[in-house]
Amino acid sequence: MAAAGPSRKLFSEARVIRILSKTDIVINKGKIDGVELRDKFSVGENLGSILDPESQKSYGHIISNKDTLEVTSAYLHFSVLSKITRNTNGGLINRSLSNIAAGNIVQNLYGETNVTKETIKVNTEQIQPLRSEKGHLISLGDLAILVNN
Repeated sequence: MAAAGPSRKLFSEARVIRILSKTDIVINKGKIDGVELRDKFSVGENLGSILDPESQKSYGHIISNKDTLEVTSAYLHFSVLSKITRNTNGGLINRSLSNIAAGNIVQNLYGETNVTKETIKVNTEQIQPLRSEKGHLISLGDLAILVNN
């Protein structure tokens, strides 16, 4: 069986459809379109379409890049994007071999990566947060979403 190649994206652009908070936005493309966790999107205002003057074929848009965001959750038809920073501390490059303990071998080899969500410059008047959870117990009517695709 041949190894699967890189996934093919079935789109070239997406639209912001909801602002959840100062750290999270939602776009209108998801797993069905080929979106995967850690994909990056340049988000900005449409400054104009690029059209072929003879055929009138559209080649896309030029945007003013407001920020580059990363997919932190991918659902079937939409995705959540956030501004993520990763800092790796430690690893063998910065420490001696004598510090390696059996239980911490991976952390000692590769270091520890801290992932942080940064604030995005969003229009705060357009924030539509999700409603609060009613609790952590599974209840009748809760949604179950297939995640093993």
